[in-house]
Amino acid sequence: LAAICGILFKLIWFHSPRWLSTGLYILMGWLIIFAVVPLAANLALPGLTLLITGGVIYTLGGVIYALKPRWLESRYLGFHEIFHLFILSGSFAHFLSIYYYVI
Repeated sequence: LAAICGILFKLIWFHSPRWLSTGLYILMGWLIIFAVVPLAANLALPGLTLLITGGVIYTLGGVIYALKPRWLESRYLGFHEIFHLFILSGSFAHFLSIYYYVI
């Protein structure tokens, strides 16, 4: 449902400010917080820690994407590449959580 909302948002307001669309996507990602009690009851603490860590890393990547900090750029990496490194790291944390504690 959240993915459909994101698609509709971009279809209706394609040139929305980057901070607004990114903020909404981050908010959608953190909606899992409403299911934290059953999640904690059914997932081992290390798995839950990896899940939360992945969410924090995703969020940091989203903030980098939204703010486009030029001071973070180097000769080899721009803010967009750094954003992708954060997203890959968050995905890896979520993968580890599922691989070791769900499957």
